[in-house]
Amino acid sequence: MRKYLTIAVIALTAAFGAVSADAQVRMRPVVKPGVMMKAPRVNPVKPKLLILPPSAALKRAVQMVPNAKPIKIVQKGQNYVVSLKSGGTITRVTVNATTGAITSGP
Repeated sequence: MRKYLTIAVIALTAAFGAVSADAQVRMRPVVKPGVMMKAPRVNPVKPKLLILPPSAALKRAVQMVPNAKPIKIVQKGQNYVVSLKSGGTITRVTVNATTGAITSGP
């Protein structure tokens, strides 16, 4: 009985010992000297430079022309173009979305 138990223990030790030895083998990738490996492609992230929302641009434009009613707000690049109606005249005010600077005209 002791003989069979010893054989079983030796067989199990050899089986589990071989598996753990296989797991420790580390293979290095074969790299040809003249061929460069491709880097993974990364999509660039465009930063959001608009700081002011359209409502804040509208408030700044109305402060520039008192007693005016807004007609429309259009975004052109980094600027908001706000059309205001005061009496019978229509005024266009440009508000920079990043700095908040106000200029008259388109």
